Amino acid sequence: MLSTDDPLVAIDVSKGKSHAQGFLSRGHPCGKPFSFAHTKTGFAKLGKLVSDLLGKAGKPPAVAYEHTGVYSRVVAGWAESSKLGSIPIPPLLSAKARKAKLRPTKTDAIDCQTIAEVAYAYDADGRRAASPLTAISRRREDAAASAAAAKARYRREIDLCWPCLDQFIDPTSPAAIAAVTHYKHPSAVLRAGAKRVESVLGKARRRFGRSSAKAIAESICSYAGESMSPVAEDSPEIKSLIAAAEALKSSVAAEEELASELIAEARESGGFDILMSIDGIGERLAASILAELGDVARFRGRESIVAYAGLDPAVCQSGRSGGLHLRITRKGNAFLRKYLYLAVLGCCSERRSNRIKEFVDRKQKGGLPRKAALVAGCRKMLLVIRAMLLNGTAFEH
Repeated sequence: MLSTDDPLVAIDVSKGKSHAQGFLSRGHPCGKPFSFAHTKTGFAKLGKLVSDLLGKAGKPPAVAYEHTGVYSRVVAGWAESSKLGSIPIPPLLSAKARKAKLRPTKTDAIDCQTIAEVAYAYDADGRRAASPLTAISRRREDAAASAAAAKARYRREIDLCWPCLDQFIDPTSPAAIAAVTHYKHPSAVLRAGAKRVESVLGKARRRFGRSSAKAIAESICSYAGESMSPVAEDSPEIKSLIAAAEALKSSVAAEEELASELIAEARESGGFDILMSIDGIGERLAASILAELGDVARFRGRESIVAYAGLDPAVCQSGRSGGLHLRITRKGNAFLRKYLYLAVLGCCSERRSNRIKEFVDRKQKGGLPRKAALVAGCRKMLLVIRAMLLNGTAFEH
């Protein structure tokens, strides 16, 4: 943790450029704030400030900056390459410190002082450097979002060119996409016949679940016989459909590749088999939870890890209002909350009873709405996972 006598470089991060100010110790600035671009020339100015602080304080300064995601990555990379300790400050903390002042004022120069004050007083509990597992997980989330957008576009195009296909087969299934990209138009399917369609599906070398290629081919041909497509075979809409189908295949393949990489990395990180013992949690979900949790031993206690996930209840007590039964703050790791919610849904969908399912049922019988009971189950799930990882024990029903 940063001592009040340690030198510090406080950086207010913005897009493309930032403001920085040096401090010899808490409350003792070294020079005025200055701006620098996120370029080699700009970071050379920052390097000169580091050299000045090193000469005056006799030890290298730490670097404190608002952890703003994409924009702060270049600052974090510079601090790492310069072998300086970095303190990423959550923007909520710096905003809270700024609003707590008698006359809240926000300027780039004043923000450096606020960040410095937060850094000197910052309790580092729960802070950690981004791990390769976390980086893969976030990339997989981005790929999943791209796949969802590609799927929505494909749905719009297929509803125009192949109307009512979803009444015969799932349009986004591998079999349907293989038929659509090969024949392009329902009329072409009708001319080809069931045997040729079955051959095309067989050449796709994809698993079609429990259905055989023959059964799927018959369903697609039955659809083609009833289809009333409003577009011609050589229309621009058909070209848009094929482009959307290819984009969907590409995005789904990219997401699956990252998911496989994430699972492989999680197997080596420890705790993977422990999470897999929980009912309703599969490989992908277990790896994602591990990626966001990291080392649970870094949290001081139960409430600390609950706050990290943003599952702690909001407090608003005033007069006769006790401030009870309020919503969760949601000021924590949104990815972790999402994965915990999916894990609770998985537990509750299991046929056999387990402690999470029983907990959610008790909450619901006690008067909580279904969703509120599931959110309460997320907190329970998180604490169970923490205990399992700390003790190295499997899930108990």
